Amino acid sequence: MSAQEPADDEPYYDPFEDDFREITVDTALFYSPLGDGSTLFAQMSRYGFGFTSYRSRGLDERFARASLAGLELSSGLGRYPDYHLYTALGALAPQESRIYGASVAGTYSPLYTDFYDIRASLAMQGVSATYTFSQRRYRNGMRLRAAGEVRRGWYYAVSARGRWGEDAFVKGVFTDSFMASASIEKRFRSGASLSLFLMAAPQERGMKGWTEREAYVLTGNNLYNPYWGPFQGKVRNSRVRRDFAPLAAVNFGISDRNGVYYSVSVGCRYGYRGRSGLSWSDASSPAPDYHGNLPGHRTEPHVIAALEEAWRSGDERVTQVDWTGLYDANLFSSGGAALYLADRRMERVEGWQAAFSATAPERDGFRCDYGFRLRRDRSNFYREAADLLGAVFAYNRDPFTGVESDVRKSGRRVGPGDRYDYDYDILRREAVLFGAGHYRYGRFGLSFGAELSFADLRRVGHYEKATLPGSRSYGSSAVCGFTPYNVYVSARYGFTARHRLRAEVFAGEYMPCYEDIFLSPDYSNALAGGIRSERVAGVQAEYRVPLAWFAVAELAGYLVHTHGAMQVDRYYDDLYSAYCDMVMSGITRLDWGVEAGVRIELAERLVLLTVLSVGNNIYRGEPEVAVYEDASGRLLLGGDRAQLDGFVHSATPQTTAAAALNYSTASQWGFTLEGMYAGRRYVTVNPLRRTDRFLYLASSPEERQACFRQERLPDAWVLNVGVTKGFTLFGVRVFASLSVDNLLDRRDIVYGGYEQMRFDEYTAADGRNAYRPFPARYSYAYPRTFLASLTVSF
Repeated sequence: MSAQEPADDEPYYDPFEDDFREITVDTALFYSPLGDGSTLFAQMSRYGFGFTSYRSRGLDERFARASLAGLELSSGLGRYPDYHLYTALGALAPQESRIYGASVAGTYSPLYTDFYDIRASLAMQGVSATYTFSQRRYRNGMRLRAAGEVRRGWYYAVSARGRWGEDAFVKGVFTDSFMASASIEKRFRSGASLSLFLMAAPQERGMKGWTEREAYVLTGNNLYNPYWGPFQGKVRNSRVRRDFAPLAAVNFGISDRNGVYYSVSVGCRYGYRGRSGLSWSDASSPAPDYHGNLPGHRTEPHVIAALEEAWRSGDERVTQVDWTGLYDANLFSSGGAALYLADRRMERVEGWQAAFSATAPERDGFRCDYGFRLRRDRSNFYREAADLLGAVFAYNRDPFTGVESDVRKSGRRVGPGDRYDYDYDILRREAVLFGAGHYRYGRFGLSFGAELSFADLRRVGHYEKATLPGSRSYGSSAVCGFTPYNVYVSARYGFTARHRLRAEVFAGEYMPCYEDIFLSPDYSNALAGGIRSERVAGVQAEYRVPLAWFAVAELAGYLVHTHGAMQVDRYYDDLYSAYCDMVMSGITRLDWGVEAGVRIELAERLVLLTVLSVGNNIYRGEPEVAVYEDASGRLLLGGDRAQLDGFVHSATPQTTAAAALNYSTASQWGFTLEGMYAGRRYVTVNPLRRTDRFLYLASSPEERQACFRQERLPDAWVLNVGVTKGFTLFGVRVFASLSVDNLLDRRDIVYGGYEQMRFDEYTAADGRNAYRPFPARYSYAYPRTFLASLTVSF
């Protein structure tokens, strides 16, 4: 008998849902040219599509990179970049720029690179304070900034920002964050510069869960959140993210007598990232939207009727987390052992980097830059008992199998704050060599560059699992070595200042994330089979042409081919009645599309900007599939395939369009009206449904054919308006802004969706057991929301 019944999928988390537009004095409301090489479509789409799951061109996150004074911030250990870090740097760094189609400090990306400069002399000098009122994820925000020159070449830049309060629409969602940074720079008479940058950004955020459409219908609320529940008269969220990983960086730059500029940077980061949740043993799932608690998954008429009545009546003991019920269950548990507990999945972050670069001055139209980067990352992953919910202790056992999590300390009892279940390190070392050349002849320009990395990664387990004895779980794993690289060639020709053409080809290999290298990194040192780097090749081109003195048009196209990718999914397999690891290798993706934009000055202060994109993000071919038992690492199925050819792999809308009308006055009033459209959106597919194993078990040709369909989400559109006003009062500059997103208050916009890995078992007409996929899970976009800010500058 298992210690825990199978849980639903880990709730899907889309980090881009948090990337919503914020209009303040230093945020571009009016999509003006940024001078960073971006297209009109890139400028408008950067903040505009917050009502849908959106990624630039539908490409993988690794194609967008970030650099702090030459130190690599992207290409982290895990699948998802550290978006909290990017948000903090965007708010606190002395200078931020997004660079398209170029190599920055040895960092190249076919999409863009966010470059954060730590030199205080580049910060906008003066003092400013901003207050923000929001309805999404927080209510109040405050930001203070000060920068200037002290004396004798000393510069400073300090920033602080706080956000706090509850979401106005989604119960359980809140933000409590504080960010602060300080940058000090000394500029010497020789032209050398020495800079120090310190940043800390602790935050705590209550999250919103995705759930099945049935839950939204039964509650009558498209913003229903299954993560929270009432406790002692307050709202308590079971899923809270906590981050605190301070960062420090030092940069020294100097030019020699030949004009070659040298830059040396050293940086470190140390702290933690965590996410809370609920764990249970020998008990039913506490999740209110667990499939056994939803009428659509039940077959007994009296149970269906009772559940529907409870859900429609709004009984929070059923529709939300029943915290009181969890405490009561622990109170009457045998021997005081916890049946339920609140845990935290923690990551202790420790990273060190050093970078050196040299930039030679232009001679005879040619210049070059080169250098290297060194980095060492160590992340300690473990599970922590945050709250025993009234119990006396918990056992350090696997919540599902009930076996010892660490036989080296058998029978250990766990208290609040103690580690349990898993504890391991992921270590990576990397050395990167890079170089780039830039040639200019008249109106023609040519750039080319390359990056070559030497990296290795390994796991070190601190627990010896009972089902994975010895070195299978404890101690160091085998060391995996990789040599990822990037090469590119970019050509451009400027007919006039407003008329230009650029084309670029690129290729590379990317190191897989640790989640895709190990079968079950939480518990095992076993490697997934067929580990290899992901190969990428592509081409893109941009053309900008003036239509008249008052209008300009742009057209861009891209084609990206990805081959040899691998992916490991961890899930409960209803066919094997066991937790399993599914390894999918040889994944091929094809991404292509066109983007167009037109900017028209209708009058002296009236500008119309329209953009359109049409693309495709599809799987090509049929990846190989192998399934392993998670507890033992035993191969359950090999040689299978996932028939994914032609399916859409990205949740990003494949057709988007937008128009923005901006008007400004001589008295510093600004008005904007914009419409955004997103079409050809699909739920994220589950490869398991398309494997030969499951297709063979389909009870009818109709069910088999249904597995080859991908649900298309309804097209979505919104209208947004914004008003700004700037003025001077007693020598103080004041800037006020108000934006209203989703002006028409459309509450039926599906933000995104994904297919679950679970299946319902039932008896087919011919008497044999058959399996029906669980319904997809969805999240809905926000209704009409207001965002207001007031900034004073000295």
